[in-house]
Amino acid sequence: MCGIIARFGTPRARPFDMRETLARLRHRGPDAQGAIGWSPGSALVDLTVSAFADSQHQLGHLRLSIIDLSHAADQPFRSDDGRYLLSYNGEIYNFVELRAELVALGHVFRTTGDTEVLLTAWRQWGVDVLQRLEGMFAFVLVDREFNRIHYCRDHFGIKPLYRVALPDELLFCSEIGPLIERLNEIKYVPDRLAHVLRWGSDEGSSETIVYGIERVEAGVCSTVDLDTLDETARHVFFDLESIEEQDWSFADATQALRDAFIGSVDRHMRSDAAIGFSLSGGIDSSAVACCAHLLGRQKIQTFTYVPDDAALSELRWAQMIIDQVGADATFIQPSPSTVDAHLPFVIKHQGEPFGSLSIFAQNEVYRAVAAKGVKVILNGQGADELLAGYAQYFTPLLAGYMRRGKVLHAAALTSAMRRQFSMDWATVGKWLGRGALPSWIREPAAARYLAKNATWARFPDAGSNERFSAVDVYRGIAPRDGLKTTMKASIRHSLAALLRYDDRNSMSHSVESRVPFLTPHLARLCLSFPDRFLISDQAVTKYVFREAMRGIVPDAILDRRDKVAFAPDNRNWATAVRKLVGSIGDEGPAPGVVVPGKLEAALAAAENTGDTKNFDLMWPTANFVLFNRYNRPSQ
Repeated sequence: MCGIIARFGTPRARPFDMRETLARLRHRGPDAQGAIGWSPGSALVDLTVSAFADSQHQLGHLRLSIIDLSHAADQPFRSDDGRYLLSYNGEIYNFVELRAELVALGHVFRTTGDTEVLLTAWRQWGVDVLQRLEGMFAFVLVDREFNRIHYCRDHFGIKPLYRVALPDELLFCSEIGPLIERLNEIKYVPDRLAHVLRWGSDEGSSETIVYGIERVEAGVCSTVDLDTLDETARHVFFDLESIEEQDWSFADATQALRDAFIGSVDRHMRSDAAIGFSLSGGIDSSAVACCAHLLGRQKIQTFTYVPDDAALSELRWAQMIIDQVGADATFIQPSPSTVDAHLPFVIKHQGEPFGSLSIFAQNEVYRAVAAKGVKVILNGQGADELLAGYAQYFTPLLAGYMRRGKVLHAAALTSAMRRQFSMDWATVGKWLGRGALPSWIREPAAARYLAKNATWARFPDAGSNERFSAVDVYRGIAPRDGLKTTMKASIRHSLAALLRYDDRNSMSHSVESRVPFLTPHLARLCLSFPDRFLISDQAVTKYVFREAMRGIVPDAILDRRDKVAFAPDNRNWATAVRKLVGSIGDEGPAPGVVVPGKLEAALAAAENTGDTKNFDLMWPTANFVLFNRYNRPSQ
């Protein structure tokens, strides 16, 4: 886990201070830093020693040492023949197997880590190596022989990479902050801003909320000619849409999933640094910790968030796992004063708006992880998206069954939902009706709802159906399109946001977060299962995974039907948010978006009455105000 910064320019490009930029990203790689600069026809210059801010091309790296802790593995990493320069962020979990293949082909290695394996594998197989990788990664690879670069993000976008194309230069960075500084000013993209004000974040598009800054697309590797700075090739190496349902027996599916997940946890524990486990007490994080125990890991350190509100706490479930695996447990219980002190830190390090105060709670967990000297954390992120763990998946599943004429499955599921959720037939009808509505009906309805209830915000272009598709989190995907279509949209959108939150939170404390559910093999496996294996006719979510974990995870955990996770303690934290927001005046480059006085009044009312039922609707606007305040370019 590391930080990348790269600038490629023409002779007319403005000077670029690599050392200053590296200093801004120091939290991503406190163990080592490196930077190389050069211009056409010149020798490589070590930019950590010499300023040379006018080097046309500059490649920088900050290292959090996890595998092969020696300085021989520091970056930017150079190939033996000098042709390639690599700045890489992430981990390749199957590097041991790839290294064995490459050694058999005659390659010799001078380090024991995954960075040299990645570069050597590229030299051997070129872009086709991306099909072989299991891991999380983002990289910029310079090919000096052909004067071009290749840049890439992993299959799911676990690791970040942003891109800005300016006159005479092209920049890449692991975080958005240094790129905002390079822009000198900040302007917002209207429909992305509308999305932020409704949902709290804007993932799912290559555009960010900031005009001119783009996310590099997950599962894609692009090539740029350094003579022209034009993109010359685009290679898609992972496509969710290509995954189709297969004819599985339930027994075979259960065994295949069990074997694949245990193997993934095993490879995700490869580390030369201390490892811990994020444990909520839910099925996913419990499965990760229990599989580690099954694999023989002796020392298991767990970290559990405990809210003050007992109704939100999963402590008793987490304690069950702690007792089973004999964990050394740490519990994190943020107080309102902690929110006062630490929320600005979280907003600054996230660099983009985020969906709820659960992200603050997660950051407090990573703060505790770092304080314990742990550098790597495994968590259960991605399971809900790959295994249909959210309640909102019932609507597209029912709609899909009805559309395909699977009436018996629909009837059984409807009856089970009525029992499980104590729903009357009118409520069931609303679920089914919502699934049948096309986006051109849902979007104006959402606009009217926001105009009535979120009176403190003016949504950009809210009157236009074309632009207000931003309020639809899946951008035109209707529940009636079925379960798998909705799941894939969720992976591209809401999971992308969760992964960004997790990356910024962990890296703000120089901790590497790993997600063993998110491998291309597990994705292809889970998305190939029939719908009824994911959500059973008895309304059991993650059905096939629950059965795959029998005998590993306690039945009491596997049989849970509630879902809590990092539930924010909004009732106790509302005062801190109201104080931070303060009085809203001219909020910079988006004047008129926030209505002065109304948000302050709504937050004060929530604080005074203790009624925070609308807090989730207030938070996106409050967060935008704070994001805009803390992330303006320095003058």
